[in-house]
Amino acid sequence: VLYGSLGFMNDETRFQSSPGKVTSTMRSIMISNSFSVPILIHGAKIDDPNFRITHFVPDSVLPPGEVTSLLRVEFTSNGTSALYARELELSTNVTAMKIPLQVYHGRLHCQLQDGPLRECSSLNLDLDMGTLGVGESRRKQINISNLNP
Repeated sequence: VLYGSLGFMNDETRFQSSPGKVTSTMRSIMISNSFSVPILIHGAKIDDPNFRITHFVPDSVLPPGEVTSLLRVEFTSNGTSALYARELELSTNVTAMKIPLQVYHGRLHCQLQDGPLRECSSLNLDLDMGTLGVGESRRKQINISNLNP
């Protein structure tokens, strides 16, 4: 039994999908080895045509206690407002590692009273409180949610 793990930095696994424009973003994926033995990285794959793996050398060796930039991931946004996750899969001589890659659009969602949750930009956020008398008060609730990572 081997004790240890492979780690990665979360900040480099998030990609913004810019609505209305096609963009490309490149991220370097840093992998750390906390096992007491070297790890052999056989392969890497992502099942999504918007992602591409570059600068990866199959059968790379990651020494114990080391952190290295193992590969780069390029995300090409197709110009839509996307919010989803895919996995970067690394096959090794010890374990199969799955790194979540998150795509986000950066938009906020709003909910008025008990209505449906929708993008804030598509809602009319004018709150009509009606006619209020002196000393009278009314309340309406608006919920603003950020579904992005």
